[in-house]
Amino acid sequence: MKVLEELHLESNSFSGIFPEQLYDLSNLVTVNIGFQKFNGWNCSRSDGGTVDMVFRMGDPENDDNLGFEGNFLSYAIGNMHGLQNLAIEGNSFKGSISSEIGKLSGLVHLGAAWNFFSGSIPTEVTKLQKLTKLFLEENDLTGKIPEAIGRIKSLESFSVWQNRDMTGTIPDSLYDLASLDHLNLAENNFHGILSSRIGKLSKLEILSIHNNQFSGTIPSELGLCDRLYFIQVDRNNFDGSFPEEVCQLQELTIFTEVPSIHFKADCLPINETSLPLLQCDCCNTCCDTTTGQCKNVN
Repeated sequence: MKVLEELHLESNSFSGIFPEQLYDLSNLVTVNIGFQKFNGWNCSRSDGGTVDMVFRMGDPENDDNLGFEGNFLSYAIGNMHGLQNLAIEGNSFKGSISSEIGKLSGLVHLGAAWNFFSGSIPTEVTKLQKLTKLFLEENDLTGKIPEAIGRIKSLESFSVWQNRDMTGTIPDSLYDLASLDHLNLAENNFHGILSSRIGKLSKLEILSIHNNQFSGTIPSELGLCDRLYFIQVDRNNFDGSFPEEVCQLQELTIFTEVPSIHFKADCLPINETSLPLLQCDCCNTCCDTTTGQCKNVN
């Protein structure tokens, strides 16, 4: 076992505490033990002929299998210094993310979504210079995005969606992540403005920051992200108008392989005599901030 390089146990029904002895397997390059709570997909046809595929987790009250437990990202994670790919999503791991994770200098992919990790994201994560994917959605994380996250120059996807109690503003260094194509900060408690520096993220394709406390106007520089096809900025406090430079992205994507444009904002009037919080002539979906209701408009 000491020479084991890959461990694949994904999409089974394992449960219980993850064995501590496995932390001593220093030659491991890939650990994939994800989706032990996986109960399949719900598929339904939505308007427009597309098929929505919704991930379905186990029910904590009615399902005996909650996947692996314990704290996989404890101090012992530092012993697995050869790791490049770590996929532990869809389990019942909890506790904080140890600063020892900064010792995994070769880590390329970290998927820890759909668990119960708590505390803040340690600054040591920014030492992972080869990291391309960082998925931490649907945990119980709090605190701020590390100020130095811009040091991870290789980062392509960053998601902390639906942790609910993460707070603070978007660090200035995040706008230096020139390789970033997927940014999801949705359903937290972030605030502040969306900086004009977002135009530096020239590879950005997906921007999802809905259900936060962001304010100010949508910067016209967002239109410089000419690969952008999915924008969700609804349920915030943005005002003004959706920039024409962003709306023009719809014309650019006609000649690309992008499946469809999706722009969603708070552009639904509160009542028949009022103006919407954010004027948007190119949004597919508009929302009402007072009720949370949204509807397709294009």
